[in-house]
Amino acid sequence: MKIKAYKDWGIFSKIMSLSLLTALVLVLATMFALVPFIRGLIMKEKQATVSNLVQEATSVVASYQKQVDAGTLTKEAAQKQAAERIAAIRYNDNGYVWINDLTPRMVMHPLKPEMNGKDLNETKDPDGKLLFVEMAKVCKDKGKGFVGYVWDKPGSSRPMPKISYVELYQPWGWIVGTGIYIDDIDTQMLKIMFGIGVSLCILLVLTLLSALFIARSITVPTSILAIQTAQVARGELDVHVSCSSNDEIGQLARSFKTMTENLRSIISQVADT
Repeated sequence: MKIKAYKDWGIFSKIMSLSLLTALVLVLATMFALVPFIRGLIMKEKQATVSNLVQEATSVVASYQKQVDAGTLTKEAAQKQAAERIAAIRYNDNGYVWINDLTPRMVMHPLKPEMNGKDLNETKDPDGKLLFVEMAKVCKDKGKGFVGYVWDKPGSSRPMPKISYVELYQPWGWIVGTGIYIDDIDTQMLKIMFGIGVSLCILLVLTLLSALFIARSITVPTSILAIQTAQVARGELDVHVSCSSNDEIGQLARSFKTMTENLRSIISQVADT
C-alpha cells in the first residue's frame, strides 16, 4: 500500500498527528531530560544535607578539643563525650553519624556497637568493596569526600546502595561520616514521577481534546463546502450555504454563497431574455 506524502494528508490527520507528535516529544523530554534533572537536584540537595551534618558533627568534636586545650578535660574524656554526643544524632528516621579513624578502625557506630574498636581493613560490602579503606584514602588525599558502597539499612532485609560523606578531623585522626540510601531517593522520585505522570496525562488529554475540537471545527465546514462546490460545478445551484462563523472559513462560505446567488441571478436573467 502506497503511503501518502504529508502534504497530501487530510487536515484532520495533519492536526491530530502534529498533536500526537507534540505529546510524544513532551513525554520523551520529561523522561529523558526533566526526570534526570530533578533526580540530580534531589541528589545534590541530599549530598549537601549530609555534608552539612558531618561538618556540624566535626564542629562538635572541635569544641571538645578546645576544652582539652583549655585544660578542662583530658583528651580521653573529651573523645568519649564527643563520641557519645555524636552517637545520639538522628535524622530522617534512619539517619545516623559514625566515627572511624585512619587505621581504619571503628571508633563509634551508634547502630552496631559491636563494631566499636574493630579493625576495618578487611571489612567489605556485598560487592567486595573495602569501603572503610576507601574512606580513609579519600580523607588522606582530600580531607573529605563522597564514597559509594552497599550497607545494611535499618528496617530493610538486605543491604542497600548508599553514598556517604566523610570528613577528617585532623587533630584526632577521626573520620566523621554519614550517608544517604539511594532507594530513599528512588522512593522520592517515584512520588514526583507519579505527580508528573498524572499532570502529563491530564495535559495530554486536554491537548488532544482541544486538537480534536479544532480539527473538527475546520474539517467539517470545509468538507461541506467541498461537497457544495462539487454540486455547483455540476450545475446544481440550489445549494444552501450556511455561514455560522466569522473566521476564514466563514468568510469563504459567505463568498461562496454570494457567488452561487449571483450565478443563479445571472442564469435567471439570461432565461428571461
